[in-house]
Amino acid sequence: MSVRAMIAKYVDWIDQKYPQNYLIQKPVIGSVLLSFYCLLFLIIYRPFDLSAKGEMSFEATMALYTVAMIPVHMLLIYGLRKMWFFSNRDQWSIRKEILAILLILTGLGIFVFAFGFWVEGPLNRLNFATLMDSCKIVFLTCAILYGMLTLINLRYLESGQIPVTVSGDSVEETVHIQSRLKSEAFTLPLSDLLYIESEGNYVVFHLFQNGSVRKEIIRNSISDVEQMLAGFPFIVRTHRAFMVNIKKVSKRTGNSAGYRLQLEGAGDLIPVSRSNVENFDRMYWAMR
Repeated sequence: MSVRAMIAKYVDWIDQKYPQNYLIQKPVIGSVLLSFYCLLFLIIYRPFDLSAKGEMSFEATMALYTVAMIPVHMLLIYGLRKMWFFSNRDQWSIRKEILAILLILTGLGIFVFAFGFWVEGPLNRLNFATLMDSCKIVFLTCAILYGMLTLINLRYLESGQIPVTVSGDSVEETVHIQSRLKSEAFTLPLSDLLYIESEGNYVVFHLFQNGSVRKEIIRNSISDVEQMLAGFPFIVRTHRAFMVNIKKVSKRTGNSAGYRLQLEGAGDLIPVSRSNVENFDRMYWAMR
């Protein structure tokens, strides 16, 4: 394999879509979890020849540092989300994961260095060596948890499955669906809708009611139905023959060439064609 081919293969790998690290995905819970982990790690193993400072015990000193890290870690994550490169969660990749972790840990290292002036006093701290020591402690401590949570997601690269969780209350609205035959019109309860499928000159509405899937069939085109439901952004066209209620998506598999969606209560996998992936991703993340 040529050097150019190896570089191209590496670039393709590092730019693959990748689940976001839990600590970044959930800033509040993640920050508390990271703080608790760091405190336990430092107290149990006492690495880096750390010791108590002043009148405080070693445990109290470490607790002070790790608790103070919580709001800083949260601010660093929210700050990254404001940056264009990291703002689009549905386009998260291995490259962005690595860069985000490096920036967050660097920020925490600088904070620990600065916070030490208040905890330990300024004597012999204002130098480059102390700054590097602070960054080293943060990187070697926090990188273990960050690395574990990142490596856990490696299995999705081979399986192509990206687990998703859709939150939000059920919509209690109903819509009157017109048919080309007036006798076939019916009222659609949006909170029960799983997906809509086109079958020739008919449109099939798949509803989950009373623990089972029920079908409503009317004579119409899926394009006309799409116009009727245009005011409900959580109902999205995914394929020339399918529309999906995003709030019912429990899992998706695939990549930028197309998805397969698993819906709550439905046995069939619903396709997302390549031409609809970008719009699906945009609307899906907007609904989270």
